[in-house]
Parts: sequence; structure tokens; C-alpha cells
Amino acid sequence: DLTSWNFGPQSGQHRTVEDMLKRCREVIPNLEWEISDAVHHEAGLLSLDSSNARAKLGWASLIDFNESIERSLRWYQHYLNGSQTASDLISDDINFYLGKLDDECS
Repeated sequence: DLTSWNFGPQSGQHRTVEDMLKRCREVIPNLEWEISDAVHHEAGLLSLDSSNARAKLGWASLIDFNESIERSLRWYQHYLNGSQTASDLISDDINFYLGKLDDECS
């Protein structure tokens, strides 16, 4: 079976790259980026179809856009500054998600 298993936001909850960059700046105020004048042939909105995971696994996202961006950025900050190992960060993320799952099931 070559079924794809994407896990992402529900339909209608997609965000643009600009939305993501604005959220990144809220988390890390001194974050800088440069927008190139080069012509790119990118889709206006990139998204994952996670309907298969929802229908067949009963899966639903437990982490919203803002929290997912913040957690991702903090993960890299801690890893790159050496304050935590990748293994510790992954373990923290798993425990965080399991806590969210417990809250959802309660």
C-alpha cells in the first residue's frame, strides 16, 4: 500500500510564509532575513493533506501554529547554543506531546 501519511494543520488553518516569519519575529525579536529579488516559481501556499491520517487513524493536531513555531525555534536555539542535546530536546518534545495527548483524552 503506497498510502501517504502527512501530518499537518487542518484544512483552512494553513499559513503563508509571511505569517510564519512574523511569528518567528515575535519569538525572536532580533531575527533578520533577506528577501531576494530573484524570480521563484513557488506555489503561493504550500500545504500537506493530512485527511488520510485523520480518516484512518483518527489523528488530529494538538499543537497550534503559534506554539509549533515557538517550540521549533526554541528547539534550535537550545541545540545550537549547546544548552541541551538533541536527544534531550527530542525527549522533551515527546513528553510535551504526550502531556497534550493526556489533556485531550481527559
